[in-house]
Amino acid sequence: MEQLYALSDVVAHPAVWPEPFSRVPLEAAAFARPVVGTRIGGTPEAVEDKSTGLLVERSDAPALAHALEELLANGELRLSLGRQASETVLRKFSEDRVVADLLAAYGKARS
Repeated sequence: MEQLYALSDVVAHPAVWPEPFSRVPLEAAAFARPVVGTRIGGTPEAVEDKSTGLLVERSDAPALAHALEELLANGELRLSLGRQASETVLRKFSEDRVVADLLAAYGKARS
């Protein structure tokens, strides 16, 4: 998968059902690739619209195509969103952060 992310300019994640939390947007962000995803399930938590990628409504194929075309045509926007995605995934979803959050949650549960 690493080689595929490294070769891609944009990652499409058009979920149609409310996935609780998909790894695809986080993996793409780790490679500084912006994601075009749908506003459903956990995707909006992983993809911040117009900050780390673009979000469209589910099952809206024309909007999905337009968002992909926009990013493919605008290298500056694509690189900016990819950089912000990478920074965000490190800040919010790094191993250290996830472990610290889990330990804090377990600590509260024990109280």
